[in-house]
Amino acid sequence: MRLLERTIKIVLAAYFAIILAHSIGLAYSSSAGIIAILSILDSRKTTFKVAWQRLFSVLLAFIIATIAFLVFGYSFLSLAIFLLAYVPIS
Repeated sequence: MRLLERTIKIVLAAYFAIILAHSIGLAYSSSAGIIAILSILDSRKTTFKVAWQRLFSVLLAFIIATIAFLVFGYSFLSLAIFLLAYVPIS
């Protein structure tokens, strides 16, 4: 992919991510733009593949965190247990 094409793709993705985040009322809409910049890859196929992997990772982290915090309460122990379970799996 040429540099100009990649630049335009990144700029448009960041712009639309910020506009969308702002329109739904997120407090830090510029963070959506940063995430969009970090998520743009060379091809559409690769971008969607990485997006699905990240979505699965977030869901997995949510499930593990929910179990850890419900069982052990909101303490440093539960955070340590979450990290011990999530880091090797992810």
